[in-house]
Amino acid sequence: MPVGAVQAAATESYHVPVQIPVLCFHGIGTPSSVAGSVDYYNTTLANFKTEMAYLHRHGYATITPQQYANWQAGIRQLLPAKPILITFDDAFNSDTEATPVLNEYGFNAVMFVITGYANGDYGSRWASWSTIQAMASEGWMIQLHAGECGHAAMPFALVSCLAGLHQSLFTPTHFQYYIWNFGQTNAQYRARVVNDITVGEAKMQTTLGFQAGWQSTVFAAPFGAWANGQNSWLISYWDKIFKIIFVQYIAASDQAVAHRDHVRYRLEPAYGAQSADYLASHIVDPAFTRAGAGSGVTSGAAINASDSASG
Repeated sequence: MPVGAVQAAATESYHVPVQIPVLCFHGIGTPSSVAGSVDYYNTTLANFKTEMAYLHRHGYATITPQQYANWQAGIRQLLPAKPILITFDDAFNSDTEATPVLNEYGFNAVMFVITGYANGDYGSRWASWSTIQAMASEGWMIQLHAGECGHAAMPFALVSCLAGLHQSLFTPTHFQYYIWNFGQTNAQYRARVVNDITVGEAKMQTTLGFQAGWQSTVFAAPFGAWANGQNSWLISYWDKIFKIIFVQYIAASDQAVAHRDHVRYRLEPAYGAQSADYLASHIVDPAFTRAGAGSGVTSGAAINASDSASG
């Protein structure tokens, strides 16, 4: 049975909800004790089951990225009484274990795909295109997370991604492909960012059989790449092509700029405090209102994007 097959059973109305929570998961599995490692952000299958059961028991029903974007834009539409958007980042092979759990409750989930990972260029822990195609056929809603280079921490990207970049400028705080110039002119920097996004979307469109000219409705910024709005060109560009930009952290002081740039907060109920109790205590966070500011621990790096890329 496809994900969301019983979703129609949820009662819908034109009532406008005050909040729509957005959850973020990474892999399904045993979390690593090494902070910042890939497996550090895992949620156990048992905890994921408990969390989904909690949502179902309390009347939540999942929605699509377009429905969420419509709500943010104030567009009148039918919505369930307690809508929620469930998202996964990176497309791990282990995420397929979530499918039967989502099926059980008639839930949908969004998968933010990194095309370079799906190409198999960064290792085997990430789902291949054939796996992603199968997930899409099961009801997963596929959206863009990054192209070939955009989610690679410098200098661990493909050689082709490093061309023209000054590797001496890669540091533990300057490692995001989308944020920093790395010695390029602003024009060169902007061209490679646009190319990574454009080629990534085209790859998804052709590989997954989406309609010509397809664009991702929403976008999950990798590695904290929103940087609290300090890279004005980057956010302006993303804001032009995506309806919503999702991050895991928004400082209260950046609430206004986040709202302006259609940047929204997601809760990651995994690594650190995996439990339905944690989910229950955070799901009514004011961050989930249309203009609320997120707060708490972010899975992305805290960035002070003062590089000339912000010009």
